[in-house]
Parts: sequence; C-alpha cells; structure tokens
Amino acid sequence: MHGAQAQSAACQFDWGQEGTPERVINKALELESACKKDEAFLFAFGQRLNVVHLYAEAADRLEGVLLLNPDHWAAQLEYAISLEGMGDALSAEGVLKNLADNPDVGETLKQQIRAQLDKHRLFVAGRKATRTQFGFITGYDNNLMGGARVSQFDLTLPGGRIPVTLSDESRPQGGWFGRLDLSHDGYFVESADKVWSYTLTGNYRYSPENAQANFGLINLLVERGSEQLQGFYTGGALLQLQTPSGSLLRQYQLSSGYDFTAPSSATCRFRLAGDVQRRAYPGADVLNGYYSGIAGYWSCPAWGVQAQIRLGQDRAEYDKRPGGMQDQYGLRVGKNTTIGSGVLAAEVDVYHQEDHRGYSPLLEDNLKRNISRVMYRLEYRKMLSGVGPYAGVEVMEQDSNLPLFRISNRVFYIGIRSMW
Repeated sequence: MHGAQAQSAACQFDWGQEGTPERVINKALELESACKKDEAFLFAFGQRLNVVHLYAEAADRLEGVLLLNPDHWAAQLEYAISLEGMGDALSAEGVLKNLADNPDVGETLKQQIRAQLDKHRLFVAGRKATRTQFGFITGYDNNLMGGARVSQFDLTLPGGRIPVTLSDESRPQGGWFGRLDLSHDGYFVESADKVWSYTLTGNYRYSPENAQANFGLINLLVERGSEQLQGFYTGGALLQLQTPSGSLLRQYQLSSGYDFTAPSSATCRFRLAGDVQRRAYPGADVLNGYYSGIAGYWSCPAWGVQAQIRLGQDRAEYDKRPGGMQDQYGLRVGKNTTIGSGVLAAEVDVYHQEDHRGYSPLLEDNLKRNISRVMYRLEYRKMLSGVGPYAGVEVMEQDSNLPLFRISNRVFYIGIRSMW
C-alpha cells in the first residue's frame, strides 16, 4: 500500500511550474515508466503533447487513459484533437459525435463538444487552416435610414422657441431588404508559440424600396498571439462602409493586450485589451475623431456565454465638431443555447455616450448631448450538412436628451448559411 501511495505521489507534479514546454515534456518522460497506470498523469501528459503539436505521441498516452477508464470524457475530447492533428479528421469527428450522442455525458460537456465540433476544423488541425461562410438573408426593417422617432422638435433662438416639423424623408421609413454576408477566417503557426489569425468579412444590403438605404461593408482583422491562448497579442483592423452617395465611414484600429487562458483550460477565456482608432467620415469630415480606450473580453464556449465591456474617449479631429470630445461606454452579453440540432443565440448590447460640450446653440440652448442605446438580438440557426437556415429579430431603442437623436428600429429576417 505504501509503495502504491509513493508511486501516486511521484506522478503528481505541477505541470505549470516546470518552465518551457520542452522541460515539462522531458520531466514527464522521466516519470512515465513509473506512471503508466496513473490516468491523471497520462491525461495531463497527453494534453501537453497536443499543445505542442506532438499529436501521435499524445494519442499514445490518451489511449492509455481510455484503456484504464473508457468513460474518461475529457480524454476522449483530447484524443479527438490528436486524431485530427494526425490527419484523421473523420475519426476525430466520429469520436466527438459519439460523445455528443452519449446519454451518460452531462449537458455542459455536450455543449463543449458541440463547440469543438463547430471550431475544430479551423483551430486544431495542422499548421494552418481556413474556414469560409456565405449567407443570404431577406427581411423587413421598419427604419432603413435610422430616422428620428419624433415628428417635430424646437429650435432655440434668442427670441424664443420655434417648432420645426420633420419631413417624411427624415422620419422612419420601412421596407424589405436582401443582404449577402461573406466571411473568411484563416489561421497559421509562425513558431512553437506564436500564431497569426485573420478574419475578412463583407456585407452588401439592397433595398428595392429605398436605394439610399443600400450599403456595402468590408472589414479585415489581423492578430498575432500565443497559440496556447495565454500571453500578449497585437492586432489591427480596417473597416470601410460604402453607400450609394460615397464612402460613409473609414476606420483604422490598432490593439494590444493579454490573454489569460491557460493551455489546459478548454472552458473559459479572458482578454484585457487597449486599442486606438481613427474614424474618418469622407462626406462629413467635421465628425472625424480619434478613439482610445480599454476593453475586457470573456468567453466560455462550452457554456455558450460571451461578454465584452468597453470604455474610452473619442477626441474630435477638428475643434468645430458638435459636442466636442465624447466619453463612450459599452457592454455586450451573449448566450448560445443548444436546442435539438440547432442553436438559439441571444444578445444584449448596451451603449452610452456623453459629449463634453454643448451640441448646438439651436438645440435646447446648447445642451450637452447624451445618448443611451440598447439593442436586443435573438437568432435561431440550424446546420444541415454544412448548410442551414436561420431566422432572427433585432430590436434597437436609442434615447437622448436631444429629440433628434431618439431612434427606434425593428428588423425581422430569415436566411440560409453555408460553411466550408
């Protein structure tokens, strides 16, 4: 008995305190001959080998775990990663699907498995990978141009208030629309610890009832960070919004921060970041500004939960910008829930802005503007052999102490999406 306890103690060491991955592996190899029947040791060793892409070696240790304990669900997950890393993606997917269909597996782990099935083609296999999604939606938007929800407002002049009635063009205008969505993700390994990832998205909306509501949007995001999802990262982004009358917005962004996820944790990820942006409005350069702020990101794919909080300031490029500098705050929380073979995605996005000086002497005697906006989104999507339908609704309410900036919006849509 004492010999067995001594062996068990020898097989337990702090995997995170052994220095570099190479030192961890060397230390584990020294202990392996005495720990071949210790499932906790073999499982942890297999995880570390997966992290450094030694997939065949990882599979050997994980198979040992499953021989000792066939119901070790976490080891089956890691074994699927090893199989895919070795090029046997079909077997890896079979392992995951069997787990997802196993009635003895808890719902939390099933959600983690489904999340892995969604992402493993992009983030696990080999030295590089890509994923492309294409979708088309059609729907109804009751406020295509973002018109104010008030019919009139007052101008404040030295002689008193003068009521002004908004024209029909400035009021909410509803209509049907169609939209094409395209996204392409890429991922490749630079070194043993550094990886590059990029996301390119494009959208085009067309409304037969209001040509001025048409727009095209393109956005590119590039990041360099740690493959183990723990450590510093840097990134950049470009965005352009195009309307029939010309370019409406160009945005340039640089960001840097730290990821706090440990390599052995497949549950949650936290990121603390800072970013700077330049926002240019070619058709109204008086609105140009420079934003700087900090943000926190938290996501738990296995639970289907993600959240983001941001705060910063937008400084005017030109002193004549109405309202001057702006304080901005934002919070977004989302939850994905598996329902049958589909996913119900719910999201709440809250935004608040406060100007540092009066917006205009003609509006409420140069009152400092503040804006509060809440957006709710609910979407159900289903994947059928890489192609699936989805439907959703978005509700946006924006309030302000200046009536011109009070806006309501309702969007209903259905569509189909393909992924490969």
